[in-house]
Parts: sequence; C-alpha cells; structure tokens
Amino acid sequence: MYDQTIVGLDVGRSAVKVVAFSNGQVYHLNFPSLVCLAIDLSDENSIRAAELETVAVDGLKYFTGDTARLQGGAATSVGLSNDWTETPEYLALVLSAIKRLQHMGVTGLDTPYIVVGTPAALYGKQRDRLEELTRKALPNADVKALSQPMGAYLSFFLAPNGVPVYERFKDAKGRKKSWAVIDVGHFTTDFLLMKEGVHIDRKSESCEGIFLAAEQLARILSTKGIDASRCTPGGLRRGASLLPGISRLHSVDRPA
Repeated sequence: MYDQTIVGLDVGRSAVKVVAFSNGQVYHLNFPSLVCLAIDLSDENSIRAAELETVAVDGLKYFTGDTARLQGGAATSVGLSNDWTETPEYLALVLSAIKRLQHMGVTGLDTPYIVVGTPAALYGKQRDRLEELTRKALPNADVKALSQPMGAYLSFFLAPNGVPVYERFKDAKGRKKSWAVIDVGHFTTDFLLMKEGVHIDRKSESCEGIFLAAEQLARILSTKGIDASRCTPGGLRRGASLLPGISRLHSVDRPA
C-alpha cells in the first residue's frame, strides 16, 4: 500500500476541485476560486465561519471561497489570465484547499504528494514553474504537474488499482490504441492526443470554455427578444462549484 497521502489539486479559474487519498479513504472537496484580502470582522459567528476559509500568504491574510464572496464582495474568479498562478491569490487557494482537507480529517498533509493541473496549451511552458509555485505554498510536498486532460485520460485508461485496462491499451490484434481527449471546462476547453500511448505535444491545445459559449448564446437569444441573463451566466456561476467539467474520450483508431 502506498503510504504517502496523495492530493489531486485542480485550482481552476472558476472553482478549486480536490481529491485526496489517505489511509485507504478518498475525500472530495470543491469551492469557488474567489479570493480577497481579509478584513477585521466584529460578529463572533462570522469570525467562526470565516476561520476555516482564511489563510496567510507572505504575512497577509486572505479570505477564500464563499467567505471572500460574502465578506469581501468578491464576485469574479481570480484566474482570468494565463499567468494568474504567479499571484498570491493562487497560493491562497492552494493553502485553503489543504486547510479544508485537514478540517475533513485527512492525515499526512505535512508531506503529501500533490498533483496539479495546467491547461493543455500551457503545459510545456508552465509545468516547472507551477510545480515551483505550489512548493512555495507547501514546501514539504512532492509536486507533479500534469496537463489537465491527462487526468481524464488516466481515469479512463487505468483500473482502480492503477493497472492499465488492457482492452483500452491494445486492440484484439495486440496493436496499441490511440485516444483523443476533449476536456470541456468553465473558462477553457483542453485537447489531448495520446497516440499509441505517447503524448503528442503539437496536438495539445486549448480554447475557450463553456462560459464563452453561454455568453454567445445569451447574445443570440437577446437579438430574438429573449432575456437569458437570469438563467445563463447566473446558472454557470452557481454550477461552477458543483460541476468540475465535462470530459470525453474518443478512439482515433476508429470513427467516434
């Protein structure tokens, strides 16, 4: 049995999605990617409620998640640029995720193995730097960065015990299969090609996610006299912390 606590950490542009494996148990966590500088609170109940979602980065305290939304008025995700992981807000979200896991009773978080994700198009450029930044928040952790659609691929390709599913690796004649991944996210949609088990760099791309599509749909409906403002953007904001994304895999050895 693998003794080190493993944490899959997707600090997304709309929500932070976390899966942890510790002592044979799996833990799931989700909260909005909202961050703001903390303020002094006077109400005792508010102070208690905010404590779990408050972290310190370089001597400054930050509210995260719903506390940032309610107490700090944060309404927009911090991750709206490709270099947002260079900000203190990214470190605050990483620390907040670990603090919440500790509150859930996850052990071994002093020296965990952390897997973080990057958009497919930025993987080659951001991988090493993202690992370095994540270690800044968690200096005793082992950190590995992966392209985000690789998570969907591995979830499909590997059995629960971590062994490849043979039928998905080779066909009936023993030839290695190739797979394409389409990972539809809130702000980005990522593409990945695994050709005969090899990651093909030039086919790793990203484009806008479902949020832009919903905005465009709202504009089209508006020209037809239909007001979708109450159901489309608001619904996406509410759903951002509930829906981690949609991933689909296609075999490229046969028509999808």
